[in-house]
Amino acid sequence: LRTCYFQEKNVPLMTMFARRGIQFGLEQAGQTEDSELKDKLRSTAKEMCFNLGANTWPGWEDEGITITAADLAMGLDAARTNLRLAGELQRDAGPLSDAHWLVGAHHLAEGNSQAATEHFKKATEIAEQAGLSDRQWASLGYVAIAEQMDESTRARGDQSLANAIQKLQGLGTDDAKFYASQLQSVSRFFLSR
Repeated sequence: LRTCYFQEKNVPLMTMFARRGIQFGLEQAGQTEDSELKDKLRSTAKEMCFNLGANTWPGWEDEGITITAADLAMGLDAARTNLRLAGELQRDAGPLSDAHWLVGAHHLAEGNSQAATEHFKKATEIAEQAGLSDRQWASLGYVAIAEQMDESTRARGDQSLANAIQKLQGLGTDDAKFYASQLQSVSRFFLSR
């Protein structure tokens, strides 16, 4: 998947391999009695779902990558499957928060700010309860970006985004700095559409 996306810049080929890998993993997991193997297969399928969902989201603006409406639809489906598997596999707060973020990100891309906000708020809540401050403020930043998409909440979104970026920068960790930069880039992308 990484080769198809990052080196070949071929989203359809990446999607084909990802969907087949996910299907194979889940089919094989359903056919084995070995609980350790079953979890490993489902975990790998979950990881592929996350990567497919992330790689079919236009907010990254990766050079040479074109995301079509069909890619977005497959990405949302993969994001939902990733979220379902995160729950079934009882993943800890980090992956569970990320799973909600990914579903929200796809809703944001399709213009459904309300559904996006619901998932971003759930991601925030999970991160806050687990003490994952960087993910918490990043998710709140995405809530702000969803608010920016609606003229009636644009000013609040602008202020909330600035606050989230400031909080992330104040944390001083590499992850927090990365999230702050990401929020600025994603906001510019969606506001320019």
